[in-house]
Amino acid sequence: RQRQMCIRDSLPAELLGRRPDVVARRWQVAALAKGVDVARADFYPNVDLMASVGFSAVGGGMLEFFRSAKYTYSAGPAVTLPIFDGGRLRSQLGEAAAGYDAAVEQYNQTLVDALKNISDQLIRLHSVDIQKDFAAQSVASAQKTYDIATLAYQRGLTDYLNVLNAQTRLFQQQLVQEQVQAARLAAHASLLTALGGGVGAGADTPVQRKLAPENVPVRAVSLR
Repeated sequence: RQRQMCIRDSLPAELLGRRPDVVARRWQVAALAKGVDVARADFYPNVDLMASVGFSAVGGGMLEFFRSAKYTYSAGPAVTLPIFDGGRLRSQLGEAAAGYDAAVEQYNQTLVDALKNISDQLIRLHSVDIQKDFAAQSVASAQKTYDIATLAYQRGLTDYLNVLNAQTRLFQQQLVQEQVQAARLAAHASLLTALGGGVGAGADTPVQRKLAPENVPVRAVSLR
């Protein structure tokens, strides 16, 4: 018995976003977008406020805490002033932005490849559907020939060899029909795979706003 498989006349675009390769590229873009944010954030000085408060408590003010070379020994790594290494930080930001741009290009190419894959599978399924119709017609014709040969034999109008020949052709057409059905199942499975397997995006997919860097201004901090 033939199983009916229904493919909707229109396929929503969000199905494309369920493909594992597309999801992976989206995560890559989101991660590198965050990398740009981190590179921008590095331009802000990282100061251990507890260390500065402790310094101020023994007689120095906040600015004296920054001016004094004493922080080199008392606070140590607690205080970093990245403004003094601005060239390296600007280079890191440039590298992060370039990596983000490259990830977006890779994501776009993945979408193009995914669309081509889906298109190929739809064409393949359509072709197999046409073969299915021809196979069904061939089986119906062979069945009719076999029924006529059987009836003619029962009425003594022909010998049994004609019945056997008609039956053989019927079996052959039925075999072709089963092969076409198997090919259709395979094409249907390939299409589902191309569409991401029908698995929902869920919480493991980065949301759209995470695919672009946050608007964090890059500014220099000077101590006077």
